[in-house]
Amino acid sequence: MFRTGWDVHYGREAYWHDYPGLSPEGARWLVERDVALLGFDTPSPSRDTQEVHEILLGAARPVVLVESLAHLGELPDRFTLIVSPLRLSGLDGAPARVVAVV
Repeated sequence: MFRTGWDVHYGREAYWHDYPGLSPEGARWLVERDVALLGFDTPSPSRDTQEVHEILLGAARPVVLVESLAHLGELPDRFTLIVSPLRLSGLDGAPARVVAVV
């Protein structure tokens, strides 16, 4: 989970601009460590979405991306994450209900 505090901007135009993000080097580092899922309180893993998405989603085992999460700063260091996306065919993403079990 990337807890940047950016979720406080949700609902404002600022949320979609100048948000903190993952570098291509950081994305490669995570792929090398076989990370399965990444959660972000930003609208995307990176403002340079094309390259970072290609690295994460183009890995031998693509990394699942869960974006636009809220209240990550309220969670303890360890918790169980439940991600339940809508089952939509022919798409590369879907809205999801995301729950943290503490």
